[in-house]
Amino acid sequence: MNILGKIRERLKLYRLYAAGFMAFLPCLGVLSTGLWDRILLIKLFIIGLMGHGAGYILNEIVDIPMDSKSKSLRNKPLIKGTISLREAKAYVWLFGIIGVVITPFFFQRLYVVLFLYLSFCLGISYALFSKRIPGMEIIYGLWAVVFTLAGALSTGFWPTNLTKILILMMGIVMFFNVAVIGGLKDIVHDPKGGGRTTAWSMGVRVKKDRLSLPFSYITYLTGQLFILLFIVVLAPWYMLRFPAISQLIIYYFIVILIGLGLIRTICKFTRAAPSKRREVLGFIRNYVILSYLLVPTAFLLVISVETVLFITIFPLLWAVVSNIMVYGKIIPTI
Repeated sequence: MNILGKIRERLKLYRLYAAGFMAFLPCLGVLSTGLWDRILLIKLFIIGLMGHGAGYILNEIVDIPMDSKSKSLRNKPLIKGTISLREAKAYVWLFGIIGVVITPFFFQRLYVVLFLYLSFCLGISYALFSKRIPGMEIIYGLWAVVFTLAGALSTGFWPTNLTKILILMMGIVMFFNVAVIGGLKDIVHDPKGGGRTTAWSMGVRVKKDRLSLPFSYITYLTGQLFILLFIVVLAPWYMLRFPAISQLIIYYFIVILIGLGLIRTICKFTRAAPSKRREVLGFIRNYVILSYLLVPTAFLLVISVETVLFITIFPLLWAVVSNIMVYGKIIPTI
């Protein structure tokens, strides 16, 4: 394998496409306060990249027994052996140590450092036990809340109403991502490797290449989606108290479009054949994009259009460019 190929394998292990969004969470916290500080945003993004590397690579290591049972995941670096387990563990330590060491140098406020360290601990805990202990999506949701809040607190300002709405939205979105999207996506091979997710524990099974969802899990799924949309619907009244009619019309029009798109996507996702992984990943991509678009929609009420455009375009552009650069296509199959 040439040098370029080796670099691509390591970027696959790092999951570069997801790093732009995960490391961006504390930056969203900063921007929700109305502050635009490039240096602060860069510092938080760098710390986010370190935490992402440590957490995601550790998750790849822990998931080896499950991923090895799937034919569609045979091209993962740790499964096909292009990267050794020893090297992967070294990367976890490298990213983790760098992130822990640079945090107090970047931030002098002790409570900001502690919040960032807490988010790191939550992320590592999820990576270790996400498919071993049902209900770990709660830890993942808490990670998103704490990490986003840490960004807001790093400004020195008290969290705004937008910040409070944002951390609630991010907590529920990330909770849903792993509780439903992640849990169902890998429901075929996870149990074969000893994985025990919430979906499996609640009785979700695959019958004739179709998902069989018990009523309890459907309630669990729809409940999360309802809470998210409920928060989004009430957001204007909490942030603005007495929003203008024109603002409400534009806001609710966008929310209705996104909400209908989310419901349609989730319905298609739950009816898709798990064996058709590319199709499944396409639905996941659509869900992730639509759920994330709720964030700039909320920002649109109180933050400048330029900031809204930035937080809309940056994570999406990062993912597209990363996938083309690493996989040669927008939607990878691993």
